[in-house]
Amino acid sequence: MKKILFIALLLGVGGCFLKNNEEVEPNSNDVTIISDNKTNVPFRVEIEDSNTIRDSRDGEVYSIVKIGDQVWMAENLRYNVLGSMLNPDNPSKTYGRLYDWGTLMNGDSSSSSNPSGVQGLCPNGWHLPSDAEWNVLEMAHGMEPHLRKAIALRGRHGKGMKSMRGWNTGFDNRGEGVVVLGFNAFPAGQYSPSRYTNSGRAEGTFYNLGACAFFWSSTDIPQDPELSLIGGGNTARRRTFCEGYPGVSRSSTGQEEGYSCRCIKD
Repeated sequence: MKKILFIALLLGVGGCFLKNNEEVEPNSNDVTIISDNKTNVPFRVEIEDSNTIRDSRDGEVYSIVKIGDQVWMAENLRYNVLGSMLNPDNPSKTYGRLYDWGTLMNGDSSSSSNPSGVQGLCPNGWHLPSDAEWNVLEMAHGMEPHLRKAIALRGRHGKGMKSMRGWNTGFDNRGEGVVVLGFNAFPAGQYSPSRYTNSGRAEGTFYNLGACAFFWSSTDIPQDPELSLIGGGNTARRRTFCEGYPGVSRSSTGQEEGYSCRCIKD
């Protein structure tokens, strides 16, 4: 019962894959040169082929996937900056690094627009998805539109958005109505600067590796009433996928937590 309650809390108030990628439309140029809107220094985002990009800041190559009218990274961001965290137990680099919300936003302002217009730590030509852009992605996987504003574990479409490997209890994405489009939500877990366990307070803890995947949006919720019982505070919208739950949780949490990041193409 304690484990069920704990997972329910992770999923948020009320509630918590991948080959077969659709072809990504190739860029008209092999290399796109864009200016950094903060420094006006040009640098390159190189198109390796129609299914990958290379971030010239560090040479990392990411798989990408076109889902509906959106193009998403199919791996978690792993750009190394001060304030990001790397779980030493990650089974693969595709799990990426974990970021608190402020670090990930990189000085940009919150946005709930579609598209968000928030580059944050994403490569040039890519941006952080807003809460609205997450909803579009989920509806492409079968979420019913009337669930867009629900603060809860929503639908059963998360099953098709998860990776097919890495989950502690194994995984089977088969079943009637499961839509698999190549998003690949890897269960990279989370980092908390401070949390309470059965043995007391633990500082700087990685946990839920293999059990859950957490992703930030660019949308903050100032003084979120969902956390009013524990003092309020600024939070941001997140998406959560957990083992044993076929849906996707839309909720919010404190901005100091370390979660994964997926970038979406401008």
